[in-house]
Amino acid sequence: MISRVLFSTLLLATFSTRAAETVQIIPPRITLHGQAAHQRVLAEKIQNKQFVGEITNAVFISSNPRVVKIENGIAIPVGDGKAKILISVLCT
Repeated sequence: MISRVLFSTLLLATFSTRAAETVQIIPPRITLHGQAAHQRVLAEKIQNKQFVGEITNAVFISSNPRVVKIENGIAIPVGDGKAKILISVLCT
């Protein structure tokens, strides 16, 4: 039986919501090896250069679902390659 090794490098985004606020995906960079690999990702709000809490209504989106998929905040490798994880946040 031949086992296939999957290698996915995920480049994660940081973006601004307001002048003194930003949102960062944690961890900022991930490398996944093998089909059993996975990584929990979080969207964290930053105010005045300090982490102030998780953004619970963030929706994570893979730039390449053939490389990585996101299920319930977990990055799961699908195939070889690179992808970015993007987030969508409903601002209230």
